[in-house]
Amino acid sequence: MWFGHFPELQFLFLDSNGFSGFIPPPISNLSKLETLNLRDNFLGGNIPENMGNLSVLRELYLSGDDLVGQIPLSLCKFSHLQVLDLSNNRLSGHIPKEIGNLEKLKELYLITNNLTGTIPREIGNLQNLQGLNLELNQITGSIPREIGNLTMLTELYFANNSLTGTIPREMGNLYQLENLELFSNGLNGSIPPGLFNLSALRNIDLASNLLSGNLPPDLGYRLPKLLAIDLDGNNLGGVIPVSITNCSQLRMLELSVNGFTGSIPDALGDLRLLQFLALYGNNLTSDPTSMELSFITSLTKCKNLYYLYLGRDPFKGLLPASVGNLSASLQILHLGSSEIKGTIPSQTGNLTNLLLLDLRSNHLTGGIPTAFKNLQNLQGLAVEDNNLNDTLDNLCNLHSLTLVYLTTNQFSGSLPECFGNMTSLRDFKIGNNFLVSAIPNSFWKLKDLLQLNLSSNSLNGSLPLEVGNLKAITSIDVSANQFSGDIPSTTGDLQNLLILNLSQNQFHGSILESFGNMLSLQGLYLSHNNLSGFIPKSLEALRDLKELDVSYNHLSGEIPSGGHFRNFTAESFLFNEALC
Repeated sequence: MWFGHFPELQFLFLDSNGFSGFIPPPISNLSKLETLNLRDNFLGGNIPENMGNLSVLRELYLSGDDLVGQIPLSLCKFSHLQVLDLSNNRLSGHIPKEIGNLEKLKELYLITNNLTGTIPREIGNLQNLQGLNLELNQITGSIPREIGNLTMLTELYFANNSLTGTIPREMGNLYQLENLELFSNGLNGSIPPGLFNLSALRNIDLASNLLSGNLPPDLGYRLPKLLAIDLDGNNLGGVIPVSITNCSQLRMLELSVNGFTGSIPDALGDLRLLQFLALYGNNLTSDPTSMELSFITSLTKCKNLYYLYLGRDPFKGLLPASVGNLSASLQILHLGSSEIKGTIPSQTGNLTNLLLLDLRSNHLTGGIPTAFKNLQNLQGLAVEDNNLNDTLDNLCNLHSLTLVYLTTNQFSGSLPECFGNMTSLRDFKIGNNFLVSAIPNSFWKLKDLLQLNLSSNSLNGSLPLEVGNLKAITSIDVSANQFSGDIPSTTGDLQNLLILNLSQNQFHGSILESFGNMLSLQGLYLSHNNLSGFIPKSLEALRDLKELDVSYNHLSGEIPSGGHFRNFTAESFLFNEALC
């Protein structure tokens, strides 16, 4: 091996190449090596035990390879080691307690492996440690109190493990800590008060745990450098501290899915650098002294805001015209399930960079504002479960729409021809309205459409052969309309179809033999039509079929008894009583 020709070698960088195989054993003979960098290759196998012979090694980078096995104890003998990076491999087993012997270690990165067991208490011996990252493993147990000994730490990442117990109060000793990520674990109890005294903190992420208690009222005065705080998906309660507006550098505030109460402070608008605000899924209200959602007006001062998710809170107010004065950068506006009343302000059309507008499950009335024609970048529109009315013509210019959810409103008139020009459309749901027309021919040009729900309207006419153009479609529901004629023979060509619901119409003719070609089909609903003839034996080929309903038709002959039909239960296999 060529390494033997360089006995004086001190620095070896072989990173970001295409090397494969194993770590060559002769590397251990380079007794003067101080830096070894083999990261981002395709090296596999175990980390050799004899690497412990590199007695003066200061930096070891083995991340981004395909190493397996346990962390060898020999690595814990490097008395001069300052950086140990074994991230993004497939290492398993426990973190050895002997790792506490690496007293000069400044950076320890074990992220994205298959490590199990607990965090050893001996890790508290690494008092020079500045960066500690154990994310994305399978580590269990509690965070050891000895972590509070690591007073030089600036970065601590334990996220995406299975840690339990409380956050130790000793973590309040980490006065230099800037970034703390403990999200996606099973931590419980309250957040230790000492954490809010760590004035150097810039990012706190404790989301997706079981934390409880209230936030301190003076939080904002104790964390002046805070850039982002994410407490989403816990059991926290109480009010949102108004003092948080003192965190003048704050870019991200995420408190969703907790039990926060009281009104959203209008003072949040003082966070002029705020980019991301999510408070959905609490019990928050708007200012009870105002009929409008006054906090929306306050947020117009946040000129960098691009994400605003406030749904699933009982606001019970009117959406103010000032919504149109929100940041020109706003991309996501979510106010669903918030008991909002009144009409959609025409000023919403000013939000020309909006990608998603979600106002579903409110008490909105009136129509789609004409000014929506300005939302040329809009990809998702969700206004289902309201009391909206009028026609759909004001959506005609929105050619970027991908998702359209209009179900359960009072829209009337015809299904506009222009919808066929929305070539990006993937999911279109407009069930349970008052539409009266045939499906325009342009609709069958939407070759990338995945889900189509036109159910519970008064749509009429026949389904044309062009329905077979929807090659990507996975779900078609046109039930409870007034469609007639034969089921188009091309329907059987829809190989990706999972759900086909043609029930409660006036279709006649026979059940297509070609239905047996739709091998992905899981639900077939043809009840309450005027179908006749036999149930084709070809349906026996539908191995994934879970629900078949052909009841209330004029079918005759024998019920198929072979193949997959033997697996149906009475609830999922329904025929009309006259079948003989």
